[in-house]
Amino acid sequence: MKTRILTLAVASLVLSVFASAVWSQCSGGTCKLPHKPVAKVKCPVDRADVTNTATAPKSVRNGATFTFCSAACKAKFDKDPAKYTTKSASKSDQCVCPVTGKRISKSSKTLVKSVYNGKTYCFANAAAKAKFDKDPQKYVAKPANKPVSAVCPVMKEKIADVSKAYGKSVYKGKTYYFCCRSCKTAFDKDPEKYIKK
Repeated sequence: MKTRILTLAVASLVLSVFASAVWSQCSGGTCKLPHKPVAKVKCPVDRADVTNTATAPKSVRNGATFTFCSAACKAKFDKDPAKYTTKSASKSDQCVCPVTGKRISKSSKTLVKSVYNGKTYCFANAAAKAKFDKDPQKYVAKPANKPVSAVCPVMKEKIADVSKAYGKSVYKGKTYYFCCRSCKTAFDKDPEKYIKK
């Protein structure tokens, strides 16, 4: 009987030491244990990262499964899948609204444009164009010799080049850049929550 109790006590001690070691390696937001990297899935409509692929809306076309960041993107895709599965869906066929930071297809029938200093800008909607036309200097990026970096105010992830950020928001005169669509949405709902951190 004493041997069993001793064996259970030793096993319990070994297990707690192992659990402690694992916990110390994986706490604090960054896991240091070796694991397979999770492939990022991009929504074919707005090119945002799909965060939960298990529950995300999906469509199948020609044997390929497409995963979307929202039901709205799935509906757009289902209406015209060729628009998002051909060469026209490439990054070169997209522009970024300087006001909202949203990616827009240049082939969109509802594309709103404006020309400023010889450069054409596209907008997510007419309201964004009106804001831009009122004060373009507020939204036009200053040319830089090197990419400007930033940190996502929500996830605190470094964005090496803001021109490749998912989007941006201007709050109290300061521009914030985001690593993904979810972060931009969360920030836009409650900016104070993230700038106080």
